[in-house]
Amino acid sequence: MAFDEVLTALADDTRRAILHRLSAGERRVTDLAAPFDISLNSVSKHIRVLERAGLVRRRVAGRDHFLSFDPRPLNEVAAWIEHQVPQCGYCQSGQIMSATALLKRTPKPTDTDIDGAMAGNICRCGTYPRIRTAIKQAAGLQGAKS
Repeated sequence: MAFDEVLTALADDTRRAILHRLSAGERRVTDLAAPFDISLNSVSKHIRVLERAGLVRRRVAGRDHFLSFDPRPLNEVAAWIEHQVPQCGYCQSGQIMSATALLKRTPKPTDTDIDGAMAGNICRCGTYPRIRTAIKQAAGLQGAKS
C-alpha cells in the first residue's frame, strides 16, 4: 500500500460511494455497479484503483467476482494525521515512503527497526517522536509512547 494511492483512491466521489456500498458487506461486481450512472467498464476502472490502494479485495467464485472492503490501508493515513506528523511538509514524502516500506517488510517493528528505517529522512521540525508513535499505531502497537 502506498500512502498516495490511498489518498488518490479516496479523492473520487464514485470510489468513495463504492467503498460505502462495500462497507455493508461483500458484493458481486455487477451488483455493485448497478446503481451507478456509468458503464460497467468505468466502474471496473474505479475498482482497479481501489484494489491498487489495497482498499478492496476480490474473490472469484466461478464466473462471479466478489468484492469486499479492506480498511487496513486507512490505518497508516489515520495514524499519520492523528499524531499531527505533517508540519512543514519538507520530509513528508520520504517519511511516508520509508514508513510504508518498513510496515510492509516488518509488520510489528521495534523502536530500533523504526529508527533504522527512518534514519535517511531529515525532519526540520523534529517530529521524530510523532513519526514513531504514528508508525506504531499503524502497526497496531498502541502500547508504548516514544
